[in-house]
Amino acid sequence: MPHLTVAASEAVFAKTLELVVDAVGFEPAGSHDFGAFRAGYDGRLVLAGGDVELRSDGTIRLHELDARWEKLELRLVLELPQLQIGGGCFDGPLGGVVCLPAVTLFRGSPRVAVTIDLAPFVRHELTLVGTPRVDYFDPATSPFTERCQQVHTALDIDDTKTQWRVYCDPQTIDFDPFDLADTAGDLLVDAFSAAIEALLPPGLGVIRDAVFAAIGSIGDLVRTLLDIPDDIAEWLSDLFNVSFGLFNLVLQFVADFFGRCVSFYQLDDPYPVFPATDTLLAVSVPIEDLQATVDDLELVVTANVGE
Repeated sequence: MPHLTVAASEAVFAKTLELVVDAVGFEPAGSHDFGAFRAGYDGRLVLAGGDVELRSDGTIRLHELDARWEKLELRLVLELPQLQIGGGCFDGPLGGVVCLPAVTLFRGSPRVAVTIDLAPFVRHELTLVGTPRVDYFDPATSPFTERCQQVHTALDIDDTKTQWRVYCDPQTIDFDPFDLADTAGDLLVDAFSAAIEALLPPGLGVIRDAVFAAIGSIGDLVRTLLDIPDDIAEWLSDLFNVSFGLFNLVLQFVADFFGRCVSFYQLDDPYPVFPATDTLLAVSVPIEDLQATVDDLELVVTANVGE
């Protein structure tokens, strides 16, 4: 029979979640060379809201957590191929036949770089179901990441003491993948259009018409050079979900954060019983065999007091 029993209600979990959400921040970045172009991203993801539900099946459910990007900058660098336009005749806009000399565009294959912030177009909702997991924390031997150190500092968690810690070990995580709206695709095309148009020689007149007759539109040129088969927004979503693998990075971050970084309950070992006085030394007892269980009312922690 355990010597020590402690219970924590759902309200305690809710308050802990509130503090954790305020402190969490995930700042991924990456890049990839796709041959025809290079792409990179730089982001900051924060959490907001969320509710805690203790369940009779022994699990803890964190739900209605909003995952919001404060920043999600996409950088694309595209090398424009040299194009030769003209050298033929066509019907002029005012009638008659116009014959044009050949014009070389994008001589030297210049690079065009654009950066767009996709944060306003991306929203996720997060649900996590986990079970309580007990770890023994020893500051001399228990490793944790720099991100956890920063969060612990923000939450005023004391990492100088040995403790038993109870985490919410994720069993399932539901997280909406990137699904960018058409507006995001329009933003990308507009950014490239402005950058490419700036490279076209000014005052070309009918030659300019011939340029756009040859390439269709700058938007069509961008689609061709980036090898976008159809939907630009879908292409952007695949870029983040598949090529960058950012969706999986977020899932891993959430799993590590709740499962290994921030505990919902801590118990010092040895556990202080009486504080020191002018005449007596402090009294503390070692804690052994700590276990944690959940029902729909509370988290129950049991332990034995060692000798």
